[in-house]
Amino acid sequence: MSLKSIRKKTNDWIRFLCYKAEHPKTDKERLVIYDDTFPCLLSPFRITEFNAYLGHFDNSVVYSSFGRFREEKKKYRTLYPQYASRIFKFNKFIDFSGKLAYIVFLHNTYEFLPYIEKYKVPFVFELYPGGFFRLDNKVSDSRLKRILSSPYFRKVIVTQKISYEYLIQKKLCKPDQIEFVYGVVLPIHWYMRNRKQKKYYPDDKASFDICFVANKYLPEGRDKGYDVFIEAAKILKKKNKDVKFHVVGNFDRTDMDVTAIDRDIYFYGSRHTRFFPDFYSHMDIILSPNKPFLLEQGAFDGFPTGCCIEAGICGVAIFATDILNLNCSFADGEDIVIINTLVDEIVDKITYYHDNPKRLYELAKKGTIAIQEMFDEDKQIGARLKVINGYMKLTGGVGHG
Repeated sequence: MSLKSIRKKTNDWIRFLCYKAEHPKTDKERLVIYDDTFPCLLSPFRITEFNAYLGHFDNSVVYSSFGRFREEKKKYRTLYPQYASRIFKFNKFIDFSGKLAYIVFLHNTYEFLPYIEKYKVPFVFELYPGGFFRLDNKVSDSRLKRILSSPYFRKVIVTQKISYEYLIQKKLCKPDQIEFVYGVVLPIHWYMRNRKQKKYYPDDKASFDICFVANKYLPEGRDKGYDVFIEAAKILKKKNKDVKFHVVGNFDRTDMDVTAIDRDIYFYGSRHTRFFPDFYSHMDIILSPNKPFLLEQGAFDGFPTGCCIEAGICGVAIFATDILNLNCSFADGEDIVIINTLVDEIVDKITYYHDNPKRLYELAKKGTIAIQEMFDEDKQIGARLKVINGYMKLTGGVGHG
């Protein structure tokens, strides 16, 4: 046996012993949640959704393959100590038996499927945009077919109408195997409790503030529209000296030339949820000119993005593209502004509201109401729990509400 093989076998035994030491006896009546990012606090929709299930099902557990798991769990434990003991680092030696498994995103479901099938656990998964779910993409379709043909597949939750239509059109599963729940789970209640007093232009502040909030996946953030944001910012600055620009995410001054607006653009890096109530209290517009199919063939974002929803609940006006016509709840020009990716047209729309701030704030207030109605976390969680609860009860699971 080679030295490499001996080391591997030794490491496997160490992981096995660690698992036995920290893991309680497996409860075969439990809900098992798999993920690759939880409990990272930079993913608020996961924190909100999974915490709801951990609170609802006393015997639920989360297994995470996140690389910085131990470091992030320490941070998570300080905020949610009541759930920390049921969150474990993924380990191939674990007995994954349970009554039902739950996973978000296509890539996670595909990666964890062998363990689900090994222990013959029925599963429900949530097909959010992203997570390597692509339209008319051979790799994505192949993974979907593999998942949806599993004998343990029970139901898929889709959050955008285009996802529902795609599964039906491609005949990947039957309509009664799909649950359409428009939207995303976000900490709406937390934001409502922690919103700061809104600062209005020009009465409370001298600047008109426009923000861009997203992660960078492509050069110049083209899929998220960062390139469009910067070009629009340059023109807006020439027209209006009091406009300032704010960027949250993994962007900096080296991504694009910002010399023309250098004194009036601010970069904050990636931020946790607790940063945003104060930040958004000073913002007038969140600009989200994101574009589908650039990151990869068939890749797209949901509408509106989670960042836009969080900004909107804090009273920021949402200016967003909807190239794929995903909108199910907002009225253009009344509670949101639908834009295209043409810089001059974006500048014209922003300039109008810059010159008519009362109309902007009326629109923003209506947007907040629309978000409260459509994306209230009780409504979002409730729709998902209805699906999960149904299968837990059918299989004899334990739950309370």
